[in-house]
Amino acid sequence: MLAKRSLVALGCGAYVAFALLQFPAATAYRWFAPDSAVLSGVSGTVWAGRAALASIGGLPMRDLEWDLKALPLLIGRASGHLSGRLADGFVDASAAATWRTLNLSDVELATSLDTLGVWLPLQGARGSVSVNLEELTLRNNWPMSIVGSVRVGQLEVPPLVPGGNAALVPLGGYELTNFALAERRLAAQLRDTGGPLEVSGTVALALQTAGSLRGAVPSFDGRVRERADLPAELREPLEFLTAEIDGSGWRTLNLDPWLQSL
Repeated sequence: MLAKRSLVALGCGAYVAFALLQFPAATAYRWFAPDSAVLSGVSGTVWAGRAALASIGGLPMRDLEWDLKALPLLIGRASGHLSGRLADGFVDASAAATWRTLNLSDVELATSLDTLGVWLPLQGARGSVSVNLEELTLRNNWPMSIVGSVRVGQLEVPPLVPGGNAALVPLGGYELTNFALAERRLAAQLRDTGGPLEVSGTVALALQTAGSLRGAVPSFDGRVRERADLPAELREPLEFLTAEIDGSGWRTLNLDPWLQSL
């Protein structure tokens, strides 16, 4: 009798496991998806599925695919791999999550500042974006640690002199590394990767409200030096924003007039 009960229990367990492995992604989405995730054209299972169209936190995507591992759920974690296409690029990452924390690794993203405008207060800036992160940890949807680099190419920003020419100003390419995150401040080291200006310093955002970019105040602490091919439209703004200049041509800038005009 005991052996028969064991076989029945084993059979029931196998059936439940099979049912869970085949659980439809569309049903899981209707039951469990947060409001920040909007999917359509959902197919496959909760473990290996696809959405033809998606919006994650307001960021539009298509061909979103995921492949989740079941075993980590035994210790209260979900992990797997996801990828998708953006309007002008792609995103690819491995992920591990608990109820409060999301850890992304091997993150690759290529897109434009226009596309990321739904997340960042870019105020009309344009350029290409390339993200390569070894690790990104989010807690309650806010970054706690970032290891890797972010590159912006062909950057164009609004006029550097208030009331000046309305055309965007080309500034070349830049790289952000060594991210430092705190409750009220986000910062990273900045260097140029080519363009009309040599740049080295730290950019930061002072947060008005913890966990929100709304009303954040940007700043730059560093040095800038013009290259020989500095375009004419940059010379006047550079002089206007220069607080001091040393014998090697390195300038300390006062960007407050420009930042306050954004």
